[in-house]
Amino acid sequence: MLNTVQVYIVNNVDIPDYEVDSGIIGAEQIYIYNFKNPEHMSEQELQGICDTFGEFMISAYFLVGMGGPYEELSGDKENGFKKVILADKSMDIKKWMFRLFLEGDATPDENKIFLFKEKKELNVKKDMEIEDGMIVIAPVLDTTAIGIFSKGINLAKFFK
Repeated sequence: MLNTVQVYIVNNVDIPDYEVDSGIIGAEQIYIYNFKNPEHMSEQELQGICDTFGEFMISAYFLVGMGGPYEELSGDKENGFKKVILADKSMDIKKWMFRLFLEGDATPDENKIFLFKEKKELNVKKDMEIEDGMIVIAPVLDTTAIGIFSKGINLAKFFK
């Protein structure tokens, strides 16, 4: 469970701004989770995110540049992104991927991670439409916060 003190719901009037920033459309719920210390995400916060959303972690997409840190990851390259399958990975691997996703290279805000209840294929270079039963997490506001987007899944149950 994530701490509600660090979470706020984006009001409907603000949704278009966040959708433009994230490239994500169709969300019925958008929560912004602010890290306590954006410079160094604590192990407790990382564990909380993975405990909360670990079962939904199906795949992650990392922006790949020439000789960048994501070249070593196993996965398929699609449209300039490396797709890493997380569905059958251990929680330790998922934690490592999430930290790498957030603390990545020079442009971590370009990374996109998608946490699905069901596997979906999305073109990460275009606006992504959220379907029923889908959760998407993407960096917003640089990397001091993440956006948690959903349609068909009640996100409120994940926060205490």
